[in-house]
Amino acid sequence: MLKILLADDDQVVLDGIRLLLRKKEYDLEIHEARNGQIALNILKGTPIDILFTDVDMPLINGIQLAEKAQQLYPAVKIIFFSAYSDFSYAQSAIHLSAVSYLLKPIQPAEFYAVIDRAISLCQKAKEEGKKTQELSFLNNLSAKRNMELYLSDLFFCCEMEVTDTLPTLPVLSEGSNAAIQIIFLRSNLPLFTLLRQKFDDLLKMISNVPAEFYAISGSYGIIMLDLSQNRRLLLNWDTWWQTFKQKVAQMNQDNLIFLAIRTKCISTMPELISEMRAIRRLLLLNHYIRETTLIRTEYDIADEATSFQIDQIMEDVYKIISQKRFYLLSEKLHTLMNAVFFNRAYSLLYMKHLLLDIVQKLEKQIPKELAVSIAEVKSSIVESPDIRHSEEILQKMLQNLEEIQNRRISTGNHYVDQIQSIILSDYASDMALNSLAERVNLSVTYMCNLFKKETGISIGQYIKNVRMEKAKELLRNTNLRLNDIYPQVGYASLAYFCIAFKEAFGLTPTQFRQQEAT
Repeated sequence: MLKILLADDDQVVLDGIRLLLRKKEYDLEIHEARNGQIALNILKGTPIDILFTDVDMPLINGIQLAEKAQQLYPAVKIIFFSAYSDFSYAQSAIHLSAVSYLLKPIQPAEFYAVIDRAISLCQKAKEEGKKTQELSFLNNLSAKRNMELYLSDLFFCCEMEVTDTLPTLPVLSEGSNAAIQIIFLRSNLPLFTLLRQKFDDLLKMISNVPAEFYAISGSYGIIMLDLSQNRRLLLNWDTWWQTFKQKVAQMNQDNLIFLAIRTKCISTMPELISEMRAIRRLLLLNHYIRETTLIRTEYDIADEATSFQIDQIMEDVYKIISQKRFYLLSEKLHTLMNAVFFNRAYSLLYMKHLLLDIVQKLEKQIPKELAVSIAEVKSSIVESPDIRHSEEILQKMLQNLEEIQNRRISTGNHYVDQIQSIILSDYASDMALNSLAERVNLSVTYMCNLFKKETGISIGQYIKNVRMEKAKELLRNTNLRLNDIYPQVGYASLAYFCIAFKEAFGLTPTQFRQQEAT
């Protein structure tokens, strides 16, 4: 329905015009104003299609009102009427492209002809506007598809030299102030091509910079943020990302976004290609991501751990396990997983190998109460494609282990743990019972009885078992001579060491090494 505004300071005239309009049953929404100021206020709040105004009015005259109406609505159709046939008024009407200039008293036939013409012009303008809008939409759609093809070529070919043949991204060729930031989305559901418009609408709603969504495939999408106008106008990323995830969930697509990677600020084509390569490398780490998260391409370089650092962390883990200081293990395990996560050289298989090795070491040290948990953790690591999930199960087991240790502190088991930890750490030194008893603040007799009661073997036998296991490791994994090995495992003479070894394993040290070598 078209809207018409009638403006005249004479109420009788307004009533007459309204009557004429209703008599012809025009499909018009009629608004009225008794002076130019009231008419202007209506114009500011209501889009008007036809302005029918007297020329001579208080406060704001009809000519001034028409000029302001055209500023607000360039397509508005203007009809002047006046009791004066002033030439200057007619000139102004021509200048404003008025539909007509009527003289009072208004003649119905002439009035209807002018109104019919104004309505026809409005309808024609709306049809042309609709066609222009449709054409603009098609042009924008075509431009969007071309951009998606461009970004797809860039992403899938960024590791090859063919990127040199690609034209510069338009926004990066607009001068030194060019700046964009990209958020790369990966989905397990091939729905991005079907949700283009919803993502565009969402970005307009939540972003404080120009933002566009491009579906470069069903499962890969790119959000491009234009920071060219103001590089400092960056989003509050935590708030923005949480809002984005919530809005996506409201599309009934809460599992749509599996992984999101945010680039640095990009100003040149080489930077764009470099960031695309970083994204491709980070995509290889998606097996570590359990929940929807936003990571940065800076991680690809800044947080990458070397193999030496990872080996050092593993040594610390093994030492903590051997000393039964399990309360330190949870944090160290998390440090290890983060280090491996940010090193793209390590595969999922290697990460599983690290966790299984830790579990096997734990299995030899933990109480019998956790035997079932160990089996479950092993099974989870082998079967799960998600290392984060496996780590969480292992962390839960470590928490249970700490609780068991805390309960043991109130009993003699705490002293047994202390004794075993000292022996595992200092087995190469003199393990005199009186010295050991002093270190745990117990008498020798009570210490020996308590240890035998809790473990089923004597302290002496436990020391011998530890030393023999360490001797086996040295014989199997090093080329050390026997003369170098026996002092390292706490024996004072080679002969005594050889006798003890044969008693434990039925073979001499030399026979054991030869057997292991075959």
